[in-house]
Amino acid sequence: MEYGEQCGEGKYPYNSCRRNQYCEKETETCIDAGAPCMEPEDVPADSRSVTKFGYCMPEYGCTASKLCVLGFESCERNSDCEWPLTCEAGECSCGQNTCGSDFKCCSNIDNSRTCNNFDFHHMKSCGVCLDGFANCDEDWVNGCETDLMNSKEHCGYCNNSCELVCKFGSCRSRECDGHEVFCEELGRCIAFDVYHFSECGICAEGFADCDNDLVKNGCETDLASSNRKDCKTCIDGWGSCVADDCRTELSNNRNHCGECHNACKPGEFCSDASCGLECAQQICTYKNEPQCVNLSNFNLIDCNTCATGYGNCNDDLAKDGCETDLAKNNLAACGVCDGKSCKDDDGLCVSNLHNAKACGGGCKDCNDLPNVQIGQCQNGICKVGACKPNYGNCNGNDDDGCETLFPTRTTA
Repeated sequence: MEYGEQCGEGKYPYNSCRRNQYCEKETETCIDAGAPCMEPEDVPADSRSVTKFGYCMPEYGCTASKLCVLGFESCERNSDCEWPLTCEAGECSCGQNTCGSDFKCCSNIDNSRTCNNFDFHHMKSCGVCLDGFANCDEDWVNGCETDLMNSKEHCGYCNNSCELVCKFGSCRSRECDGHEVFCEELGRCIAFDVYHFSECGICAEGFADCDNDLVKNGCETDLASSNRKDCKTCIDGWGSCVADDCRTELSNNRNHCGECHNACKPGEFCSDASCGLECAQQICTYKNEPQCVNLSNFNLIDCNTCATGYGNCNDDLAKDGCETDLAKNNLAACGVCDGKSCKDDDGLCVSNLHNAKACGGGCKDCNDLPNVQIGQCQNGICKVGACKPNYGNCNGNDDDGCETLFPTRTTA
């Protein structure tokens, strides 16, 4: 047996570890290292990732270029990798194969990998939250789950709790805006049209509180548009294959045919939730790939024409066809909203009376007011909620935002 570095006076033969071990100095204990990766003469001086005999330290993996990298895993097949990693060129990589087209596989700074939908999880990019949201539970699986503008426990920033009400990122008293109602049991002011309430804490018909957080976002789930019977059950033909969202179509999906992760073989179609060589419906080509499509289920007349009253507002016929009921969502035509609403990121209409990001007839973003930190929308008119540091709305005119720059004190 070849012996390695000196360790543990009197504990080991020749007071040495084996070559595939390293000495944990605090306890003078020999601990197994990882995979062999490089010749001892190639080991960098004072390296923390590799032992002096060329073995990767625990939690490090050996890459094809003979480097020990934290969290790296080599592989021969996808099953060698932890989900959502996939085996690509012999490496377990954070790719798109598992997450699907609507999600991004993110490698996070805490060395975790997650599948995130940037819109659904309120993210700008991997590990970066949209303004007004934060990852207060430090778990990237649910992204930036906290609404800093309205969270009583995280008002303005994580762990800043309010005694009464959080509004626009600041702790306030019970005074509510004219269109809002103070809900005693929730401890805050609520706009029923925004929170989809019929009364305090009670969801309006067709909506549900699926994240169990009425305070944060009320009855946030539109059951019909999210393909749900209720919070836990998808409607027939849809599944939660990537996340708990009922957004995976199962009847014509080659990767999830009839049920999640049931992939058809090369050359086969998925038709009526079954894999086969023939398509019992209509073969349409989307994104240069043939797909078996049930025109009726996708609200289509032919492969590229929506049925009357429906629109392809998310611009993805392959995913869900003409998904938008124009009448239900107050759209005169796809992408054109009526005078009482504005289009959101999903192509649906939202009220423009109290929506800071789509306010009034011009669908203005109230946060674009000059030098404004937080904008408000009150009855379709942009108002200053809070100014940026060192600025103030001294003339009381909301149209020009926070127009006054305060002088900065200097010390001699």
